[in-house]
Amino acid sequence: QNLAPCEAMASSPAAQVAAADKPPVVQVTITSADGIRNADTWKPGDKSDAYCICSERKMDGKLVKKFDTTTIQNSLDPVWNHPEQAITDWEVGDDLVFEVWDKDPVKKDDFLGRAELKCEAFFPNGFDGRLQLAEAGQGINAGLKVSVRVSATTQAVAAGQQPPPPPPPGVGKAVASTREGQQPPPPPGGQQPPPPPASVAKAAAGASAGQQPPPPPPPPDRPDGAATKALAGASVQPKPPQPAPAAVLAAPPVELPPEAVTTLKPEAMAKMQRGVALEKVHL
Repeated sequence: QNLAPCEAMASSPAAQVAAADKPPVVQVTITSADGIRNADTWKPGDKSDAYCICSERKMDGKLVKKFDTTTIQNSLDPVWNHPEQAITDWEVGDDLVFEVWDKDPVKKDDFLGRAELKCEAFFPNGFDGRLQLAEAGQGINAGLKVSVRVSATTQAVAAGQQPPPPPPPGVGKAVASTREGQQPPPPPGGQQPPPPPASVAKAAAGASAGQQPPPPPPPPDRPDGAATKALAGASVQPKPPQPAPAAVLAAPPVELPPEAVTTLKPEAMAKMQRGVALEKVHL
């Protein structure tokens, strides 16, 4: 492939990555012209009223106007000192075209010359100098002074350098974890902050587990012990008296007539005495 230097560079992967990350910017300054043709000969003593147009020629050949200067009246060596103008849509491979015209209020403007600055003439190191104006007229040696400055990103790509890499993935994760409440990474130097006291850590652990904190200790007792007695009396109630068990009635001995004692055997007498005693108890 017979590609121009700028066209070959535009097709390189490094240039495509840099253009996607940060498009190149070209800064153009139009300073002055010299030796231009006098297009106002119809009026004695009058000279050309010159202005300059800057355009961009795309790689497909299309010409796109970018800006123009002010008009300098009655001068064949006009000085514009036009402020630096940025061309933000410039792409590697595009050329710059400058045209000088004579301003006429009553008729069509007159063409005074053209200069074309190829991409490889200012990319990547810029340009500052005089361009020869073509089609300036027979026997006319006219020139145009311009300067072109290229952004630093485009210069790095043209020098064969890769665009700067993105930040490491750990940086974004560390920031995200801190926003979500996770512990941030330890400080540089390896020193950890001192741990909290044991009582504070225990209380924090119990609160996170849903436990209730222990009750506060009771107030100190007064010297006379009244507070202790009042608490003891309010918390301990005396038991009601229990009724005494009923007394067992003692049966009196059974007395039998003497004639019964003599006639009954000892076993029968003892049995009879027990029966009489039980009967009295039931009564």
